[in-house]
Amino acid sequence: MATLFRRIGQTVFPEILPLTVWFTLSATAVTVGCKVSGYAMEVNTIMLSILTTMLSFVISLRTSSALERWTAGRTAWSTVSVASRNLASLIWLHTGQTTLTAAQQADVVPGSDEDEIEKLKSLIEKRSILNLIQAFSSATKHYVRGESGVYWDDLYHLVKALPKYAFPSGLEDTSGIKRDVVTGLWRSPLPDGTYAIPTSSRAGATTPQFGTASFSSHLEADLEKGVTGSTDEVGRLPSDGRVRTIRLAPGFSPPKRTIYDYAPVFLLFRPLLEVFKPRAPSHKADVNTNTPLEIHMYISGYLAELMARGTIAPTLVGVYCTAMNQLADALGVMERVLSTPLPFSYIVHLRAAAYIYLVLLPFQIYDALGWLTIPAVFIASCVFLGFLELGQQLEMPFGYDDSDLDLDRYCALIAAEIQEIAAHSPPTVSSFTFSPLNTPFPLDRRSAPEILASFSQSHGGTDQDAVRGVPGMRRFLAKHFHDLEDRSRKEREWRKKHGHHKHASTPNTMDGDDDGRTVVVCTL
Repeated sequence: MATLFRRIGQTVFPEILPLTVWFTLSATAVTVGCKVSGYAMEVNTIMLSILTTMLSFVISLRTSSALERWTAGRTAWSTVSVASRNLASLIWLHTGQTTLTAAQQADVVPGSDEDEIEKLKSLIEKRSILNLIQAFSSATKHYVRGESGVYWDDLYHLVKALPKYAFPSGLEDTSGIKRDVVTGLWRSPLPDGTYAIPTSSRAGATTPQFGTASFSSHLEADLEKGVTGSTDEVGRLPSDGRVRTIRLAPGFSPPKRTIYDYAPVFLLFRPLLEVFKPRAPSHKADVNTNTPLEIHMYISGYLAELMARGTIAPTLVGVYCTAMNQLADALGVMERVLSTPLPFSYIVHLRAAAYIYLVLLPFQIYDALGWLTIPAVFIASCVFLGFLELGQQLEMPFGYDDSDLDLDRYCALIAAEIQEIAAHSPPTVSSFTFSPLNTPFPLDRRSAPEILASFSQSHGGTDQDAVRGVPGMRRFLAKHFHDLEDRSRKEREWRKKHGHHKHASTPNTMDGDDDGRTVVVCTL
């Protein structure tokens, strides 16, 4: 029973329940009135036919439009996933293992301590950029859900090292610009309305510290060295402040469940209950920061750095830019879905037409159905109102409804793929192509070392006279290509004859050859 109620809660039925009950009660009143008075209050069925055709077409158009927006959102997230994976692979495997320019690297002795330090610095740098690629998807998820800021447990640790000042400390201030203007990334308020800037943890501290709007001590502020000040206004920090520890918000933060989620029948009284509900104070951000766009800028800046150093092949710059453009295009598609709702007048007119139709429906079908008018109106209300509500949910697919896209799972998959990429060092091809476990040629059970050992210096096979050198091996492959075709044909015929039964013998065992189905392994 609990499973049944949970499944019902995942549909649009709880949202349409109040109106469905109202129209059903209206149909009940009409039916009872007709039965008691003996007078059938009828409306010509021609009106029913016209309204049914028109309303069905309009609702279908509404649902199709909403489904297109849902599909556009899903396609955009697929693009983010593919671009993130390609970009991470490009940076991890195809970028030089140094942070120096070509001229500077020429002075470094290969194998020296300085060379090893450079390789380690490059590894740290590339892993940090992979973190930003992962952060882009998490920041996009929060951005399209209307969740501002970076103080989320799936985002903060990936971006906390990004510059705090709009005018970085690495540049000489010759124009009189003060280094107290904070970048947009850090100008979104905390849930309590205060503003905070990450700082280095103090000695012995294990949790991040933050500067806040309230302060009780005075200290010199330098955000990029780990000490922060308070905010008197958005983006400007005076030189006094204090530090405190805050708890990061969970990356998955759906709205709290209310009594309407557990007992949808109370939705009938929701307008009345909302009148007596106290209004909680809300903190609105003064600055609407596009966090994914800022992260995108830092990843693009890394490409500029690689080009200046000469540590990326010129032919790969286009691939890098293509992946970056894909991330930006996907973000643009999601912004288009978010910022282009259906016109209000269209929605109002459509709902008004549906309500008028459902109000007139009992008068048109009572004469033919009698008491069945009540369940008929209930079913019609569920169908029409259900499609209207479903269309409204699908047109904004980035929330927490059961019909919305599972953005948290998408971000988790991107994070897992990036972790998997970073877990592997750039592979040495010879480490596996000439391994004793590699059997490179079809139908030839010999390993790569065995194949090499079976040929003499004059390329005449010592134990296989028909296979001589590379030309002989090519003839060998051509012959076995036809053998593979024959095997595939026999397997298709065998499956057609025996089907896919669980305990049926395999096609290899029908001729006694079980070499391809049995392997030797070492358990750990």
